[in-house]
Amino acid sequence: MTTKRIIAREWIIFIPSLILGFLIALITFDALVSKWYQYSPPSALTELLGHLFGRDFDLSAWMFVLAPYLILQIVRSIIWSIKTLKSKP
Repeated sequence: MTTKRIIAREWIIFIPSLILGFLIALITFDALVSKWYQYSPPSALTELLGHLFGRDFDLSAWMFVLAPYLILQIVRSIIWSIKTLKSKP
């Protein structure tokens, strides 16, 4: 397989995983924002973007976004390892 095809395949895996992670982080922040603020809470999207890019930068917010991709890569690595060990030399 050529390098360009491998990179293209990885991007096709990475982008949906990133979108899924962003949605998971948004749902999580929506649940947490209602607990953090008692009166007139800001939107969860505003809070999430503030933690990802803004004044309240927080690395744990990025872990929510990147978690699906990282988990998928670990699973792919385990599957590859098992296939490699089972193949005949």
